[in-house]
Amino acid sequence: KYLSFEQYDFSGNIEELEFCTKFLKQTNIINLINFITCSNLILINIRVRINRNLKNSSFWGEHRDTSILKNNSTKGLVPPAKILIYYPNLDNTEPENQLKIWVGSHKKIFKGFVDKFINFFSKKIIIKTNTDSMILFDGAIKHAIGNTKNLKGNLRLIFTVIDKNQRSE
Repeated sequence: KYLSFEQYDFSGNIEELEFCTKFLKQTNIINLINFITCSNLILINIRVRINRNLKNSSFWGEHRDTSILKNNSTKGLVPPAKILIYYPNLDNTEPENQLKIWVGSHKKIFKGFVDKFINFFSKKIIIKTNTDSMILFDGAIKHAIGNTKNLKGNLRLIFTVIDKNQRSE
């Protein structure tokens, strides 16, 4: 998807990613997320991504999956999807930075300079590779992707869920 940043996706049909859907069913994780979010969520997308961005800066691609554009239109799903990401440490190397999240940035979204100014002072959380945990966040939260030192790249499994009533068929 992002070749200049060495991000390689397999995002075929959900049916082609049986090992991912099997994992979700075996762990009963969708029901747990439903409980946490007080929602009735359904899976709409799975991406298997390899991050091989070996550039020197620690994070890149600061963005929101759902945001307000300069012309006051929106980009992404409204209401925002919930994103569940798994960053396994398959090589048992030292954990690497995978994601930076601006805490609370999904609660009030500004545009342009004001957004950058407010988020400059916001608390940030760094998520590292960890085979034992996953992260769930709102698609409107500001986040950035970590670079890697691993020449093979880092694997991430990205699950996108939305409320059942949000789906338009």
